[in-house]
Amino acid sequence: MRVVIPTCDKYVDVIPLMLKMLYRSWPDLRGDVCIIYANVRPDVNGYDNVSCFGIGGDDGWIKNMTVYLSSLDHDDTILLLLDDYLLVDVDTALVRLAERQFVNDSVDAVRLVPTPGPTLPWGGVVGEIDKKSPYSISLQATLWRPSGLLRILKHAIDDGLRSPWDLEIGGSRRLASWRDVGHILGLKKGAVGYINYYRNGRVDPKAAAVLESYIGGK
Repeated sequence: MRVVIPTCDKYVDVIPLMLKMLYRSWPDLRGDVCIIYANVRPDVNGYDNVSCFGIGGDDGWIKNMTVYLSSLDHDDTILLLLDDYLLVDVDTALVRLAERQFVNDSVDAVRLVPTPGPTLPWGGVVGEIDKKSPYSISLQATLWRPSGLLRILKHAIDDGLRSPWDLEIGGSRRLASWRDVGHILGLKKGAVGYINYYRNGRVDPKAAAVLESYIGGK
């Protein structure tokens, strides 16, 4: 499993902090990390298993992710994290349980946080997300099959969507009509905990206080 973190020039400075929190909260993380950036390369010094993928411009979050996914020569599971979500707790056993769902070729995603959670049955602590429900597409800590996410993003581009918020809101309204999308699953209890570092484009003082307790601030 690869952890993928897309960022933009505005928030690229938060990447070192995000990586610090990631490895502190998830010391037994397996796999590598890839930072997708537009123009400004993030500082990843000191991390041997962190790579960067430069887009060379910024055509919007959805198109940038499409460029990255189209470059992959494998379909191994990725964990997609947004660049303003800082992990503070990880249940590795639950994450690995979510990973195992991809042995079923019809599964395209497994949501690691129930925001919102699944409403349809699947098995045990894993349920299925209703594709007709609001936020049936969520970018909050979700495992994805790259080919499945790429299909969704191509549909989104065709429908004129551009940002991650467009995808979560507008894409969710359209998801049931995109017939080539597989099952979207979700855990009934969260496998990761996180805080939003930014609110309305500024550092959230409450988030900064939490970070102070974890790592002594930025």
